[in-house]
Amino acid sequence: MADEISLVAAEGVKTANEAINAEYRLAIWQLCIFAGVALLMALAIAITRSIVLPLRESG
Repeated sequence: MADEISLVAAEGVKTANEAINAEYRLAIWQLCIFAGVALLMALAIAITRSIVLPLRESG
């Protein structure tokens, strides 16, 4: 009886670990995508400023 309980508990732990690992991988992907978008936006702002500021000074 104790062996059966142990097997059921081990299977539950395995299932929980798989679910946690899947959520962790998803969170890491989402974080990387968010960071990439933020980096692209910062780059776009820097490029825009490097174009607009000289135009303002010359105009």
